[in-house]
Amino acid sequence: MRFMKEIIENPDILSEKFNGKERYTQEEIDEVRLEWIEHIKPFVKSVNERWIQFVSMRMFK
Repeated sequence: MRFMKEIIENPDILSEKFNGKERYTQEEIDEVRLEWIEHIKPFVKSVNERWIQFVSMRMFK
């Protein structure tokens, strides 16, 4: 959210942040994908565990 606000306040931030780069190699894209996966993995695991607990409580009620 903060980044969106910064973009609205200063649209030039996009070219500043990305150094004007218009194309990315597949390797660069894959690197970002892996970083993103590592970042959200704990959240997904937590949601999964809570879902399993919820379903278990409903089944064995």
